[in-house]
Amino acid sequence: MAEETKESILEGVDVAPGSVEAEPEPSSKGSDSELEQARNEAREMRDSWNRERAEFLNFKKRTSVEMGRVRSHAVKGFVSGLLPVLDNLNQVLMTKSTDPAVVGYVQGVEMIRAEFINVLARENIQSVRPVDEAFDPMRMEAIAVEETDTVDREKVVEVYQDGFVMSIDGNVEVLRPARVRVARPAKKNEAGAQNENS
Repeated sequence: MAEETKESILEGVDVAPGSVEAEPEPSSKGSDSELEQARNEAREMRDSWNRERAEFLNFKKRTSVEMGRVRSHAVKGFVSGLLPVLDNLNQVLMTKSTDPAVVGYVQGVEMIRAEFINVLARENIQSVRPVDEAFDPMRMEAIAVEETDTVDREKVVEVYQDGFVMSIDGNVEVLRPARVRVARPAKKNEAGAQNENS
């Protein structure tokens, strides 16, 4: 068909036979190498793009984690400064009075304290009051220890000051350990134990 087109074009033209140059045959060797080179360049560009994309995604992930740490650190510092204020509110609530003016005042403080606790809860911060729980030195600070025959393991019998923990992405961080009194099993007198065995 290409030959017919050439001939129909040349029909009305005076051209000496053999003076029309034949189109050069495409070199399959040259075009194959150019095609392979283009494919290699495309592959390299795609690999480069994939690496850049992966680096960017890793950067976003690292930035997100770092921002979470910064936020957590800021919240922990801020809340740690406010916990003594909450302790003072709790001290006011321990006041026992029948005077109507004092009762109204204590009720107002209770409402303030409740709102304070709600704000902390929105930031995933909870108070820890571990009465009758096993002593956990990671969450508690033993202020006093007593030995008794009524327990078989270390157990919190009184809380002097509530502890506070913050939940971050499923992990629990202690903001302030609970200050507690711990009961532990009494040590048996070794001399008495030897007399019993004899």
